[in-house]
Amino acid sequence: MRAFFSNPIVFLFCLLSSAVFAESASTTTTPPKTFHHQYGSFYTKRQVSVPPEHAIPFDEQTVLPACGIHHTPGTADFFLTEPGIYRVIYSVSLKSAGGMVALQLNDSVIPGSEMCVGANTQLSTLGMLIKVCSKSCCDYKLRVINNYPNSAAGWYSNDICLGSCCAGDCNVTASLEIERISDCCDDCCSNCCKK
Repeated sequence: MRAFFSNPIVFLFCLLSSAVFAESASTTTTPPKTFHHQYGSFYTKRQVSVPPEHAIPFDEQTVLPACGIHHTPGTADFFLTEPGIYRVIYSVSLKSAGGMVALQLNDSVIPGSEMCVGANTQLSTLGMLIKVCSKSCCDYKLRVINNYPNSAAGWYSNDICLGSCCAGDCNVTASLEIERISDCCDDCCSNCCKK
């Protein structure tokens, strides 16, 4: 025993090994953050007229919305309450005349979401990714709107008329899919939050 500690190199090695072991034993590891996948799928068969700058109501749900996506059937507002990156895909079918539609987030049209829809009851579809910030700084309201300005003039009809009937059967006139595909970055709230 005395010979063991009389060797300074061995003694130093034992001392350092004990210190490293004590440090590693006292360090706790943080488990990886769990990502919560959220989604919802909605549609309507309404044959209705939607005024300019108003939203399309959705009656049905093919996939019930998960926690973080809130919608009351028959209304037009979808509330996204969890921060993250969302994939949104929407389709609209019009009859008798074309029109313009878009996605709206907190009463502002999302750039790149505008879509010109032709007549003849054919579904037009557009998809995109949107960023939603922390729920502590904003409540996010998503809608599909008639994007024709109320004060503008042109060859488009002011109202858009939802319609998709074939051989007497009325089909889906508008649909919306919302899927949260990833978490938002840590500084998301300070970078993109807008009232």
